[in-house]
Amino acid sequence: MVELEPGETVLKTGPVRWVGREGERAGVLTLTNHALIFDGPVPPRPPGAGMGGGPMRRRAWAAQRGAGPPVLVPGTLRIALWRCRGAAAIPGPSGNDLGVQLLQRSFLLRTSEADAWAPAIRQARASAPPPPPGAMGAGRGGVPANLHCDYCGKQSPPPATRCTTCGAPFEG
Repeated sequence: MVELEPGETVLKTGPVRWVGREGERAGVLTLTNHALIFDGPVPPRPPGAGMGGGPMRRRAWAAQRGAGPPVLVPGTLRIALWRCRGAAAIPGPSGNDLGVQLLQRSFLLRTSEADAWAPAIRQARASAPPPPPGAMGAGRGGVPANLHCDYCGKQSPPPATRCTTCGAPFEG
């Protein structure tokens, strides 16, 4: 069962298989009015890291440690809907898969309900809360905003290339 934030409600949930560098991994995808939540095997977080972040940040952190492919542990990936640019059913080897495009990357999920998930995600995204202040580029008056770490949730001053709190690299 996923932990919900105040004001958050479940819109859709179901079994999926995350397709990534580590191979396919089974889990449960939950769509809320605020986020997409994958509950299943995920790469571990660095010590002291917060709940934020996506799979690419965790892979980058694991590679930075020199550990090679990350070990997967039971956990949850929470992706705020404001980070989603789109979702689509994509032809796959055994029917349609669900492709989700984020701000700077995308991922693929195998599910028998890709044709139902894609419009549900797009509709939820259209009415989702906006990004937190400073998360989408320049601040007031064109002054560069602090960089928001997708991994630990802390902010670093520009032009940092790594989070000053947890050391996760900022992807360009």
